[in-house]
Amino acid sequence: MNVRQITHFHFSQMRRIRGFGSRHRYRYLILYLYAEIDRYPYSRAVAEEIWHEFPSGSATFLAINNFAAGDATTQFAADGFDISGDNTEWDFSGWQRGVDWAQSRGIHFDVVIFINDAFLRESSAGKDRWHFRSMFNPITLSKLGYGVVGHVSAVHEIHRLIDFECSHWIRTNAFAASSRLVMGSSLVTVTRHNSAHWLPSEWTGDVLLPLAPVNGAFRKMLNEWLGVKWERAGPINHSNWPFFRQKALAIINERLLSARWAATGARFFEKGRVQLTSGASPLIERTLPQLKATHL
Repeated sequence: MNVRQITHFHFSQMRRIRGFGSRHRYRYLILYLYAEIDRYPYSRAVAEEIWHEFPSGSATFLAINNFAAGDATTQFAADGFDISGDNTEWDFSGWQRGVDWAQSRGIHFDVVIFINDAFLRESSAGKDRWHFRSMFNPITLSKLGYGVVGHVSAVHEIHRLIDFECSHWIRTNAFAASSRLVMGSSLVTVTRHNSAHWLPSEWTGDVLLPLAPVNGAFRKMLNEWLGVKWERAGPINHSNWPFFRQKALAIINERLLSARWAATGARFFEKGRVQLTSGASPLIERTLPQLKATHL
């Protein structure tokens, strides 16, 4: 047996153990969100691989089509559903739609796994597949507590939005969070409606309004990222500004989600090296700056 076979063999045995030694049987909600059909065709297959690693009946899988409006629902397995999403605030409104859908149908969950269709890159899909399967592992997630696990990004300068320091944040292409965090408040911080206080409606030469509640370092970063550094960067003009405006809103919501959760005392983790006996990964805690003021 090679390392992968050994890992899969041991984990397959462990996952048959009800609750992994705990009296509480954890329930999981897996939200796989896609915005363009077949943009990353292998991503859904890997997301479903992750789902099938969970003990039978312990995880509900929702595939959310974020470009399909309405209330369309198709059940394709006992705990698997295709549903329409909500692209108003891109991933964040789509994921909120998934959480609300599950709650409205009485589906219980202790941990929510969030995955979008770009969580794997084709050049490294093979390596990343095993990385995410070990991070989104029932043994790992059962130890999450009031926390979040994923990739923590950081910049070596102070970024401030409203009264939050947002220099560290969880990358929202693939992460998992306690249901207590997810259900404590909306996943969307700045809606398209109240983004009028942050972003100009027409292109003015600056991504952010002069009175947007951010510091200069974040303003400079956002303009450079969207204009030059991002893989789909500008030049920004009047015709493509609606697309870049939505991307800017997504970046703001990503930063503020982590900051808001840190302010409630949530613990943030990254995965450690895979343990061959279980296929799981130990959690390595990362410290995020706490809230400076108590109001949004």
